[in-house]
Amino acid sequence: MNVKSVYMLEDDYLLVEIFVDYLAVLGIKTNKAYSWTQVDIDVLKASDLIILDLSLPDFDGLDILEFLAAEKVKIPIILCTGQDDNVANAAVDLLKSQGLTFAGKLIKPFGLMQVEELLQKINNEKLLEKLETLETEDNSITIDSALNKAALLEAIESKYFSLRYQPQVYSQTGKLYGVECLARLTLPNQKGISPDVFIPALTEFEVMEDFTLYIIELGLSQLETIALPKNLKIAFNICAQTINSEFLTKLFQCCEGYRFPINNIVLEITETEKLEVSQNKKKLLTKLRLKGFVLSLDDFGTGYSTIQEIDSIPFNQIKIDKIFVQSMKDKKTSDAIVSSTIELANKLNLTVIAEGVETSYQAEKIASLDCKISQGYFYARPLSLSSLADFTLLNNAYH
Repeated sequence: MNVKSVYMLEDDYLLVEIFVDYLAVLGIKTNKAYSWTQVDIDVLKASDLIILDLSLPDFDGLDILEFLAAEKVKIPIILCTGQDDNVANAAVDLLKSQGLTFAGKLIKPFGLMQVEELLQKINNEKLLEKLETLETEDNSITIDSALNKAALLEAIESKYFSLRYQPQVYSQTGKLYGVECLARLTLPNQKGISPDVFIPALTEFEVMEDFTLYIIELGLSQLETIALPKNLKIAFNICAQTINSEFLTKLFQCCEGYRFPINNIVLEITETEKLEVSQNKKKLLTKLRLKGFVLSLDDFGTGYSTIQEIDSIPFNQIKIDKIFVQSMKDKKTSDAIVSSTIELANKLNLTVIAEGVETSYQAEKIASLDCKISQGYFYARPLSLSSLADFTLLNNAYH
């Protein structure tokens, strides 16, 4: 399905008339409004595409986005503005955070060729068909009463949690560097429950320690059944609040008896709440380093992951959050954050991993910036154990 109708909210009369004439030549019908008070909501909701100017005389574009989100409008939206890139990108982030569908941005002044390219992109990506599919599928999961403490402990005991393994590769060569062990949960007679749902539940009901130890044992026991490179790094996520003396004792015991040396095991510190850099916490983290574990600061640049923590805690790896990697091409700020983080990490002799690499542009850019390790769908999605074995075999043969 191609774009056949556009609803345009723009207060520049001349620009609107140019759009209307131009889109008519392309066989696209345009409905227009010069202010929010003129909008016909029913017609807008029946359109294939919305072109929204951020600066309107009554309600501004941000207010309108909030309204569209409340109305659960899924129509692709092109943002149009005369503001600079920083303002436009902030608006794009707000649009996406509200569950709306971003179709592109037009920074004034722009040419009609840019409009045609955006329309072509929307058609090529089949964005409208994807939206129709989403509207007809029910992917909701009812977990109001499913994830209490007893149910979570039962899920661990009954092995309802499983693992997927996402490869990490050397950016320059594509050779396998490591794998991140990612937990999945499927309860009996239910669809899979997202980590975004079960991770907060594990934290709320204070089951995170049991879960973490189970996942580490599961990963190490499964991975030693397949052929893997000798120096493969194996990464597990560790919630900051579980780190205490008792947990460390259990962790050391948990990792014994497997063929993987401790210095190949990476503990990615995730921060569901602020990691307090107390002397005791610093001592415990230093103990992990002394034992030989690799300490990785996950999602660097977001939340509480800051330069202060690199300076205060003995991390030897950082992971650049995918939100910056995936927006490098469109946002100068993201590009600067990624390049500066890589430069800083290299100066501090920290291993840096770029997460969320999904396109050839991102892969080539990351490699050119001297980021040693990459992870993301461009190389491989999270794999089952057997698929990881196949991936490793092919990777070894290629390299």
